[in-house]
Formats: sequence, structure tokens, C-alpha cells
Amino acid sequence: MKRLSQTWHLCICFPILFCAVARADTALDQKWKDIRDHQPPGLQLKLTLPKDHFFQGEEIDATVEFSNGDLNKSYELLEYYDDHSASAFFKAKDETGASVPNPLQWRDDWYASIDRLGRGVTLGHYTQILPANGSLRFDKPGVYTLFAQSQDILQSGAFPGGNRPRFALVSDPVTITIVPLTPEKEKETIADALQKIANGGPSAEEGILELDYLQTPAAREE
Repeated sequence: MKRLSQTWHLCICFPILFCAVARADTALDQKWKDIRDHQPPGLQLKLTLPKDHFFQGEEIDATVEFSNGDLNKSYELLEYYDDHSASAFFKAKDETGASVPNPLQWRDDWYASIDRLGRGVTLGHYTQILPANGSLRFDKPGVYTLFAQSQDILQSGAFPGGNRPRFALVSDPVTITIVPLTPEKEKETIADALQKIANGGPSAEEGILELDYLQTPAAREE
């Protein structure tokens, strides 16, 4: 009877877990599609990476390029003084379709709740290089699908009540592979990061970021 009860619970729990993963999958894909379907035709956000294989813990330098090919409409990208990287951020999913967590989601939620000072960058072409794994936590090696997103594009011009249309942009997805470090390389990377932290000053922040990017159990212990 006990074994039958355990089997019954397993049969109930498994579909629930499966449905939760499927919903997360659909939500991310649907969000990308909704934004792409409503992008103004002339606006584009392009994501370029220097390569498609990265060691776990390696900084992923992503080039994001904003452009406007519409000669009849002008747009501005809002760039905030307190965090220039907020003009674009990144979303990703792993091979199972599960969303990659954002370790700084608390910060993004807080930013969204306050008034922030910034400037409007007229598009044209505008390019930034940002660390993709600054807002994504790749916990383990594997294959991931990644895209860039921006939600602070305003149409230029005078509008009733000053309510300028706001748009979001997404890039085409790209596929990357996170390759595991050898145990020796992992120890070397952690030791180097800890030394930078011990040195203090600007190098300390760099060391903290290196541990954040690594995201191995040993790095989290430090």
C-alpha cells in the first residue's frame, strides 16, 4: 500500500513539474515574439559575440548595436547615468528550455520602481559592449540560446500630453556553448580573483565579478 501511495504521488508531481517547465519555456519565447512583432520596422537591435564557445566563468563580451533605418521617424535610446548597461540586457534559456536566472533581478526591479536621470541617444547607430553574464547566471556547462533586449526606446517629436510612444527591441537569438574548466584552471581562476579582492581598490570589484561569472560550487563558497 505504501509503494502504491508513493507511485500515485509521483504520477501527480511529475506532470505538475513538466507543466511548470513548459510554461517557463513558452513565456520566454512568447515574450520575444511579442516584442519582435511590435518593433517599428526601421529599428533594429543586433547582438554579436566574439565566438560561440566560452569557458565557464569567462566574461562574455557582447556587442549590442542599435540602428534606425527609417528616414521619416526619429527615435531615442534612454541611457541612464547610474547604469549605462541598463540600455540593454540579456535573456537566455538552456537546452531544456528553462530560463537562465538573472542574479541582479532585484536591482532591475528596484530601478523600475524609481525615477532615474539619463539622456536620450538619437538613433542612428549606437554600439555598446556589455558583459552578457553580468545579468545571466550560467550555473553549469551546456548549450544556451541567448538574445539581447532593450525596452527604453522613445519616438522623437511632440505628442499630446508629452506621452511619447515607447518601444522595446529584441535581437535575433544566438547559440553559445559553455565549456567546463579543468579543476586546475578553476583553482587558478579562484586564486587570482581572491588575490584581486585582497588587493582592494578597483581590482577588488574585478575579482568579485570574476567569482560571480564562475558560478561553480567552489567559487560560491568563497
